[in-house]
Amino acid sequence: LPPPTHLCQVRAKEELLFVAGVRAYTARPVFSADNPGDKHKMERFLHEGAHAVASVYAPISYAPLPCLAFKLQPGSPAALVATGTLRGADPDRVVVKKITLTGYPVRVHKRSCTVRFMFHNPDDIRWFRPVELYTKVWSVQGGE
Repeated sequence: LPPPTHLCQVRAKEELLFVAGVRAYTARPVFSADNPGDKHKMERFLHEGAHAVASVYAPISYAPLPCLAFKLQPGSPAALVATGTLRGADPDRVVVKKITLTGYPVRVHKRSCTVRFMFHNPDDIRWFRPVELYTKVWSVQGGE
């Protein structure tokens, strides 16, 4: 969905009105880069002039189908923010969001270490326990 020349900024997960063929529905899309491969990097904004893919839960439609995206603004008419075509219904598309974890190293012994102030609630600890963490030098298995 390359955006036309427009001044408004579109964030990911912002409510948009999609018109695909004869259907119209509102959705909160997650934008990702359009690159070859099976993993696609999540984009926080729809960048002007760049190609992107908007992933939404919507009624199934078959490609190729013209698609228009409008930004809904209270008190003013809907503004056209993107045009494109439908790519298809692919439930296996993987959108990856990269984050950087920071903390204070307390103890380092051979290939394991203790890092403080990396997580601030128990849900984050349970979420990242099975993930293998990497540093610039080597990888560290979580849960230790």
